[in-house]
Amino acid sequence: MDDQYITEAQAIIDVTRQSVTPVEVRTGKLYATPDSQGGVTFYDTYAWADSPLRVQRESAVTDVESFVAYLGQRGWSNVDMPVGSLPAMEIWASQEHSSIVAILDGCATIDSTPKNGWMQDRVTLQLESSPEWSAFMGMSGQKVDQHDFADFLQDWESCIVDPDSATLMEIAQSMTGTKKVQWDSAQWLANGQRSLGWHEEIEAKAGRTGKVEIPAAFTLGLRPFLGSEPCKVRALLRYQIRDGVLAIGLKLVEPQRVVDAAFGDIVAQIRDQVSIPVLMGRP
Repeated sequence: MDDQYITEAQAIIDVTRQSVTPVEVRTGKLYATPDSQGGVTFYDTYAWADSPLRVQRESAVTDVESFVAYLGQRGWSNVDMPVGSLPAMEIWASQEHSSIVAILDGCATIDSTPKNGWMQDRVTLQLESSPEWSAFMGMSGQKVDQHDFADFLQDWESCIVDPDSATLMEIAQSMTGTKKVQWDSAQWLANGQRSLGWHEEIEAKAGRTGKVEIPAAFTLGLRPFLGSEPCKVRALLRYQIRDGVLAIGLKLVEPQRVVDAAFGDIVAQIRDQVSIPVLMGRP
């Protein structure tokens, strides 16, 4: 009997639904309807609106030009704000993560009153290491045979500023050395000679004529990040003779300081173009 009543009730509901006249619904609106439990159910028609009520987007770019251009495309412009007002955009720079984040719907001050934003419309400038920076950082502190080192210099000869790449190529290919041992003090010498309880006098020559001197250091022109300006980076030439086999390499001097300085230059460049404070940290 109960099943019969349920079936009849459902039939009545179905007939009623079929007889209801369609009602026009406005897109982009929120509707509330009572539910069967005595509560209220909310429905929205945002998915059918011409445009969203607010942007919820996580974008990423890799250079300053694209970062600033994106801000312009999103409608932000560097204009004078009313007295007592600040723009809703926030910019955060994280040196640790090599990233800069702009929040276009951040917190604002309107008529001297703080207003909170949704914090959901963001673009991130994620800086990436340049190919040459990654290559030289990978070589820094390593020693390889002279042929591999010569190949490496040849691959990146455009990055060698002083002395010229041809000079370094000749050094790498033709370096020879002899050593004499005399017991002495224990210390490291600035010219690459080393003393470990004895004194190593290294008489080194490079080039077929023996007239090319071996530099203790040389200068590179490297971009720490894609899209950044090249920076002068000092590199120390390192070599070692063991059992008649020559191993040669380089070591970059204070590379992290170069990266930090390049990141600071990028932050300053963005600050100059958008004219709002850049907060150091992460949102």
